[in-house]
Amino acid sequence: MNVFIRTASGFGNYSLFTGAEFIIYCEGGSASLLEGEVDGGAYNACAEDVTFWRTVIDKSAPGKTIKIKPLGSKSAVVSYAKTILNRGDKKVIFVLDRDWDDISGKWINDSRVIYTIGYSWENDVFFPGMIPMIIGSIGHLSAFDENRINADFLIKFNRLQCILRRSLYLQLVSYGSGVSFVPTNETCDGVIHFDDKNGELKLSYSPLISRIKKEKGKFKLLNREITDVHLKESRFPGHVLMGFCIRYIKWYVMQHERSIRLNSSQIKDSALTIFRHTSSHRNNEIIDYYQEKFKTAFYYSIL
Repeated sequence: MNVFIRTASGFGNYSLFTGAEFIIYCEGGSASLLEGEVDGGAYNACAEDVTFWRTVIDKSAPGKTIKIKPLGSKSAVVSYAKTILNRGDKKVIFVLDRDWDDISGKWINDSRVIYTIGYSWENDVFFPGMIPMIIGSIGHLSAFDENRINADFLIKFNRLQCILRRSLYLQLVSYGSGVSFVPTNETCDGVIHFDDKNGELKLSYSPLISRIKKEKGKFKLLNREITDVHLKESRFPGHVLMGFCIRYIKWYVMQHERSIRLNSSQIKDSALTIFRHTSSHRNNEIIDYYQEKFKTAFYYSIL
């Protein structure tokens, strides 16, 4: 077992030993680690979450030496966060996907816990305006019209929003009552369908209608005020938003060059690279948000 991680002062010594000023725990990786394993120094390797948070930290807290450790599922990070916060360990910060915690009451109200702006980090990285940039960077097309891509993407994306809106509303007003109206995987359980053989991209409302019928009478509408802000794409499940963007990019490239086949990892890597190296009004707003959050977290984590 790691001898540094048994007491609050041990964490400070561990930071000195690793050369890091702070330890940041995040979601991600193939295994969800238990508290004893994390106390022993274990963490996951090669998590996309680390790439995102490293970019955010490099931009919002340049010059600080920070070790990022992904612990697997969100529940694993939350469990360890509660232990560490109660124990009073110093120089430790936790970063979490927002999900719908601010609506459900699961929000951890502590300055050392930082939530994403939207549902998850995928919502910060994948958005309509970056679709042409990804296509331009990895599509290998001889020519493409950025404005035409944006216009076409928005037509399809607006349809996805219309399909999800009712189910997302039901999800939010009943969240916590044990029912699920919005699948959170990349295809949204068949709402998003891409056939990579013939290059067809389709959106269907049927899977959500089936869910509504299945859950009818099984849930309780809670007294929550849901506004248009809660129904924007930033509050879509991150994998659904990312899944649609990835499938649109594959579809578009196939329409213009049948011989090109992009895989999902290529597109994710390109999106994260563009997020890291592109300066835009939107990206600057995102970094400003995290800069303020990390500034506060650093301060309170050393008190």
